[in-house]
Amino acid sequence: MKAKNLRVGNLVKTNELACNETKGSILKVAGVGLDVDFTNGTTQNYIGIEGIKLTHKLLKQFGFVKQQCFFYCEGVCIEDDFTLEGFGKVPLRYVHQLQNLFFALTGTELVLKDKVSA
Repeated sequence: MKAKNLRVGNLVKTNELACNETKGSILKVAGVGLDVDFTNGTTQNYIGIEGIKLTHKLLKQFGFVKQQCFFYCEGVCIEDDFTLEGFGKVPLRYVHQLQNLFFALTGTELVLKDKVSA
């Protein structure tokens, strides 16, 4: 994971290289610098975290509604294959990518309706 891919509020999970956290723990970014600070008060090196793979279940937990072969939320339309139609198809693989794109398109944070589990 790279610093340029994260912003405050993004959700990520820990991997086997994480310090002071169990592998697979879901953490919310509180600050980005040489390391990543989280809202639970811990800090991790970038090698200790990874993206949370985007799923249809997670889209629903973020408030997206399924309509035919699309998921909609506040004017943002994600196709069933986790792509966004724009200047070509933009692939989304991870939750933090969706969070960043949603903010860029709407100017608002993507709010979780349910707790995320990895």
